[in-house]
Amino acid sequence: MIYKLPDDLILTDVVLQRWAASIGDGLTTERQWEDLAKARMPQLDFDTAIVVDQLVLRAPRHTRKLTELWYRTPAPREAIAHRLGIDRRTVYRHWQTGLEHFRIHFETSPLFSLRKLVDPSAQRSMLAVLRWDCCKTATPVA
Repeated sequence: MIYKLPDDLILTDVVLQRWAASIGDGLTTERQWEDLAKARMPQLDFDTAIVVDQLVLRAPRHTRKLTELWYRTPAPREAIAHRLGIDRRTVYRHWQTGLEHFRIHFETSPLFSLRKLVDPSAQRSMLAVLRWDCCKTATPVA
């Protein structure tokens, strides 16, 4: 199954990947492979990371748990579905719903730097390059 993330959620996904690279990775995770060489997302600045972390912590329980599993563990879709007690075929739909929740909160945040990160007009050059495929951690495709 190929899943393409809608364009209006790509920037929200990038912010959450950057959150995981900053505050998200500062917490206990299940990443035993952490010392392997790999490309990393740039971290969010401190203030933005704190605000995103607070939004994740205040999200509805299901959204928070899915976000933590998706961005802070190497767990595949099937394992995430099992831990959440949902059908594995619906994980992407639940993930997309969670991204929509965070997009709304990011766009209405009082923190300008966070609003700018999810503003398509401010990030147009990034959107021109980013297209995502069905992998758990989205990767650029041509």
